[in-house]
Amino acid sequence: MTKILLIKRAALGDILMATPLIRQLKQKAPNIQLDFLVSDEFAGVLKNNQYIDNIITRPASDFSLKKILNLLKFAISIRGKYDYVFILDKHYYFNFIGRIISKNTVGFVREAVSRLFLRYQVRYDDVMRYHGLYYLDLLKASKLANPDYSDYKLDFNLRPSNMATAQNILREYGLTRDEFSIVINSGGNNRFESSGIRSLPENKVVSLIKRLSVGKQAKVVLLGGRNDEINYNNYLQLVNVKNLAGKLSLEQSAALMYYAQKIYTTDCGAMHIAVSQGLFDKLFCFFGPTCPNHVLPPKMGIEYYWDDLKAFDKRYPLYGKMPKCSSYFTKLDNTYETKKLY
Repeated sequence: MTKILLIKRAALGDILMATPLIRQLKQKAPNIQLDFLVSDEFAGVLKNNQYIDNIITRPASDFSLKKILNLLKFAISIRGKYDYVFILDKHYYFNFIGRIISKNTVGFVREAVSRLFLRYQVRYDDVMRYHGLYYLDLLKASKLANPDYSDYKLDFNLRPSNMATAQNILREYGLTRDEFSIVINSGGNNRFESSGIRSLPENKVVSLIKRLSVGKQAKVVLLGGRNDEINYNNYLQLVNVKNLAGKLSLEQSAALMYYAQKIYTTDCGAMHIAVSQGLFDKLFCFFGPTCPNHVLPPKMGIEYYWDDLKAFDKRYPLYGKMPKCSSYFTKLDNTYETKKLY
């Protein structure tokens, strides 16, 4: 049996975009054991994934440069136990960690130093290309199997209990199917980033909520994580608004999306959750510093707003560096919203 370890520290959306690689590895490479190393904060994204044999977790802090010695000690403890290591993060020090575990490392090259630690390499430099296809490039580079580039569906499985919980939420908050909208204003706030740069400015999201909540039956549900729950408190004075951020699990949030008339979201993990459920017709996505082509699957007909191409700075999606421009969505005014979004 061939034993394969995939390493990805975090980022809900990035992990979900890697699920086609996980699926195709298991389906196309015969007789393999597939394990996934991830930070404990993001293990829940993978817990219902049928293609993973073992989920291995480490504290999120161990994946930082300050605690790299902890991760190094762990890598040494499992050295030689895996035939291949796929490094899904792009930082060169993760490639180094992978090389400690196995000589057959598969990963991305951004800087020249990455080449020192990778046996099978994929050049990562086009941030206008869908990121999920880059993960499939890793499968091709490994020579374990030929990827199917038309198969990029995201895997995030719900249980029947999640749908039952969503129906209970509808009753509890007086919501009716297809008579409420979901708004998610997040992006750029997590353990490894605190810029919030992908979020809509407050005046823009307030304007959006006001338009969506016109009429007695027009309700707006706010979804997101615990940080979002605090940020959303400023919107609660608006009528017909329910703040459920931080109150639902990822699965429950995904289930609730099925009952919404429309889902308005920025470039964040919740957007990828909606994509994983195939809710393409319900989605409208707002983009500022990131390119829709890089994070939305091609040929799905998802609506989006992006009018910041001139300010696009590829250092942000490529290296995680803050872009030169600090203000986005400036052209998103009420007139354009009415014409484009509603």
